[in-house]
Amino acid sequence: MYQNSKKHLARHQRSPRHGVAIVEITAMAVMLSTLAFGTVEFGDYFYVRNILEQAAREGARAAVPPNALDSQVTTAINGALANAGFSTHNITISVTNSSGQSTSVAAVAVGAPIQVSVSGPWSSVGNGFRPLGLIGNNKQVSGICIMHKGG
Repeated sequence: MYQNSKKHLARHQRSPRHGVAIVEITAMAVMLSTLAFGTVEFGDYFYVRNILEQAAREGARAAVPPNALDSQVTTAINGALANAGFSTHNITISVTNSSGQSTSVAAVAVGAPIQVSVSGPWSSVGNGFRPLGLIGNNKQVSGICIMHKGG
């Protein structure tokens, strides 16, 4: 009976590796959570960029008719952003010609390209989940679309 109790005690004693396993699990949990949160943050960034590109596309569609006005471009962009649940606060809209100069939509000749850009600082666009702050708040997120003026 004495030997059976020794075996019983030996089975229930902790091995020296038990503490190391806890440290390893903790390290892996930290790395995996960092990877998961980083993936979410970069996914949110690309989602926001996609929404801004969609808004720029809507603005370019409004800019290509021959009788288009700048106000129609702005309305189309603001509508696309509102439909996506985005605020137009701190959003910059620009319309440029083939030379890269800011221009009025009405001043662009038929057949010439019109570039519509929609951008804003990362800190104020979208409603994203940014747990790690991997992307700086001053980073500009932009969407660009180029279409040719119709006739």
